[in-house]
Amino acid sequence: MHNPGGKSMTLLPESTDVTRRGSGRFIISLCETAGPVRIPQADRARLDGLRFFSSEARSGGSPYRVHMGYFSTRAAAERWLQVLRPVYPKAIVRELLDAQPDELTDSQVMRTLEARRVGSSQDHLEDSRARAIPLVAPEETGTRRALRDTVRRGEPVSFAVQLQWSTQPIDLQRVHWDPIFRFYILYTTRARYQQREWFCLRLGFFRDALSAKQVALYLRRGYASAAVVPVGTDERDVAALPARRAER
Repeated sequence: MHNPGGKSMTLLPESTDVTRRGSGRFIISLCETAGPVRIPQADRARLDGLRFFSSEARSGGSPYRVHMGYFSTRAAAERWLQVLRPVYPKAIVRELLDAQPDELTDSQVMRTLEARRVGSSQDHLEDSRARAIPLVAPEETGTRRALRDTVRRGEPVSFAVQLQWSTQPIDLQRVHWDPIFRFYILYTTRARYQQREWFCLRLGFFRDALSAKQVALYLRRGYASAAVVPVGTDERDVAALPARRAER
């Protein structure tokens, strides 16, 4: 098979953990196109049950996306992703949800976000202590709705470590400084929790919840209640402003 850019695609000699007839939970989204892509039958036969297909995008960008599937495990999809990335640099693994897009609950969204992994399995040491760090759902209705829409589209979500929260504004110049802050953005923001407005000290940003949890576990030496929270693009943009972040 050739991608829309004309580069040839290298195939693995064999595929494993593949669920046939489209019943697997995982797919690889390869690229966006202006229309459906015709897949030669000869190529499909070489894929040992895998197939290429397109779906219509719900909003923004090109009207169609090209996918490869289906995989019964994320690990199987990740192995193919490593092969496909040189040809499809924006390819990502997506998990198909049991619920229909409009039926996703906040709990389902959080479970999906907590289970996501970005990168190979070697990038994530499955430390039970890190997994025990809580993933806190945002209370703001607008943020929850945006996360639900992002998850149903299978798009990336950013995470931050919530280090501290207070009913009073937090002075970035007075917080307990840790050397690891130099590698991230330390910033303040506001959030509503239990019908009150809180001031939050957060460290961002991370591509999946486990990466953030590992840093939160390390930082619990100085911030005993450190947790992880998914954040929206607006928060990321505001955090980059000099007045909202700390630099040392």
